[in-house]
Amino acid sequence: DKFHADVREVDSAVFSSSGERLSQDFAGQIKLMNPSQRDRLWDIDLFIEGYQYTSLEGDGDIYHEALQELSKSSEHLIDYSASCPSVLTVREILDTHPIQGEKDVQVIDSRAENTEISVQIIISNNHTLEATDIVVQRTIPADMELVVSDGAPAKISEQRLTWEISSIGPGQELSLQLMGTLSSLHVTPIDTGVISMEYKVSTPISGLEVKEVDAFCRGFGVMNIDQGDSPDEWNCQVRFQNKSTFAIDLTSLLVTNQEDESVLFNIEDISEDVVPEGTW
Repeated sequence: DKFHADVREVDSAVFSSSGERLSQDFAGQIKLMNPSQRDRLWDIDLFIEGYQYTSLEGDGDIYHEALQELSKSSEHLIDYSASCPSVLTVREILDTHPIQGEKDVQVIDSRAENTEISVQIIISNNHTLEATDIVVQRTIPADMELVVSDGAPAKISEQRLTWEISSIGPGQELSLQLMGTLSSLHVTPIDTGVISMEYKVSTPISGLEVKEVDAFCRGFGVMNIDQGDSPDEWNCQVRFQNKSTFAIDLTSLLVTNQEDESVLFNIEDISEDVVPEGTW
């Protein structure tokens, strides 16, 4: 078993057609899970850096969460919010006079049954993180018809455009150009559809970073002592036994003489982990 902290963040934002973020609904959660079906954990410490954009309240540069214990197969959840930049932004340019090649226009001629239009969807990454598994969708109203050009990485089905992108790195921008028509038989505003976008990032976008999580579990040390050939000669061996289902990282080992408190062993950061039911 392995004890660790899982961080999950969901950033739901609303953008205008020009790419300005109008609102943000952010939900973050840190989960500490004891995966062992046999052993409890105690004296648990979680240390976090880069939490300043979040609602977590720490001391200086460090947020510290201390738990007395986690029983077997149990979890502890820490919910938080954040105000931080979104990784990706989306904007759309709709032009009702694309042939003129001048400044984009959103005016239709009511004398014609349909007006030729162009639609350009632009996805930008102004963050420091890479976004992956990106899915952009756009609803197409009944009064609008759009066509995807041959070779374009998008498709239209049942009045819905779907554009899948494998990844967009920091500072990158991708665009999709569409041509079509818009019904001109209206004297009231026309619904031109809604764009939605989903993507993933491998690192919390709030900047939060788990620096350390540790806990205590079952294990004990013993000292084997054998007298040598001389009266004042002793052969000493320290043995640590891991009785838990976790791999244990021994960060320090200190053994002292009970009579005069002199140090017999003082070892820092033992390189190898002690496997479950193993001995060091």
